Amino acid sequence: MYKNGPLERLKFKFHLICEGIHDKLHAIWYNHMKNDT
Repeated sequence: MYKNGPLERLKFKFHLICEGIHDKLHAIWYNHMKNDT
């Protein structure tokens, strides 16, 4: 495992972006379900 290598930084950024997208999708889904009931 590389410490602070360019690949590790890239993976970390990718992980943060995926988390952000997941949070947005979850919020949209949650609001959609809430509005249906």
